[in-house]
Amino acid sequence: MVEQTALLVRMMEQNTDLTATVKSLTERVELLTAEMHRRLVV
Repeated sequence: MVEQTALLVRMMEQNTDLTATVKSLTERVELLTAEMHRRLVV
């Protein structure tokens, strides 16, 4: 039971890290898209 709980905690921590990474990448894509739009739509 203790091992299972430790595994679940580890998985939740990894999920939190992945969520932060996805958020960062999404924000970067948004910035790059806006930059491309500014350059291409004159």
